[in-house]
Amino acid sequence: MLYATTRSKTDTYTAHRALMEDKAPDGGFFIPFRMPMVQSDKLKDCTFSDAVAEILNLFFSTGITPWDVDCCIGKSAANILAMPHRVLLVQLWNNLKGDYTYLCDKLYEKLCGDKPGAITNWASIAIRIAILFGISALLSKMGFDSFDLTVNTGDFSVPMAAWYGRKMGLPIGTIICACNDNSAAWDFIHRGEMNTAMTLVQTATPQLDVANPVGVERLIYETFGIDEVKKYLDATAHKRTYQIRPDMVHKISQGMFVSVVGKDRIEAVVSSVYRSNNCVLDPYAAVSYGSLQDYRAKTGESCPTVILWEKNPTQSLPVVQNATGLTKYEIEKLNNQL
Repeated sequence: MLYATTRSKTDTYTAHRALMEDKAPDGGFFIPFRMPMVQSDKLKDCTFSDAVAEILNLFFSTGITPWDVDCCIGKSAANILAMPHRVLLVQLWNNLKGDYTYLCDKLYEKLCGDKPGAITNWASIAIRIAILFGISALLSKMGFDSFDLTVNTGDFSVPMAAWYGRKMGLPIGTIICACNDNSAAWDFIHRGEMNTAMTLVQTATPQLDVANPVGVERLIYETFGIDEVKKYLDATAHKRTYQIRPDMVHKISQGMFVSVVGKDRIEAVVSSVYRSNNCVLDPYAAVSYGSLQDYRAKTGESCPTVILWEKNPTQSLPVVQNATGLTKYEIEKLNNQL
């Protein structure tokens, strides 16, 4: 497979280069020259590891096998908890580090033989796409043929992984993007403008504390092309507000919704989910859960919705304990029963 970049119409690069380097020589992000498509029924009978291996080989032809995937991340890397109101909580932290990032890093090391790269590089995004296909295979066996998806924003790379996965054939309806108090993504998707000099707000979810989500460059490229990317880069270089025309806002937000869950609301969401479902979320999952609540309240939708549960809640004890009053042992005991 050949790769292009978000900043050039002519230069192409090998899959090996896209795998090993964070950015292209022109400073742009790698993107497949032609996005591979996956037939909806091709992975229907696959296991989680089958699907992950299949997608990674589409992008990089590395010959990774399902057995390799199992050896890297275990056979229970993704566990699905069906909650009330058609909410599907996908636990991705059942590993040594209690963190979804650990799964991605182990797969990256298998592909590249090196330490993990930036989350914005194509290999990291491809791994997250592959994991989404694995989750879809599990959901299919549970009778869910389509679903909405709630993801945390940060630098916007994770929403873009979902966006590319949907383009490839994942049965994702709306991608619900969850922001904390750093709300640049909300401003852009819903209002068509982004203050590239926005001040960073420090919160209890530091991985989402991104003032200028650079991963938006891929969305701008895919939606409007290179000329619009140049306008965005110019605004960023001069710390100006990047703005698109009103008629372009609908196109950029198609199939995408953004919600802001502030730090004052996170504990309330953790507390509410614990009291109603006997399940203890971490602050990142609470941001996602709150965003789903906002989306449903605004639209009236009630489609099955996946929430990626990325971190063991015991890693955020002060926040979780304030919200639930539970000890670390009680939190671990509750979640082990799920």
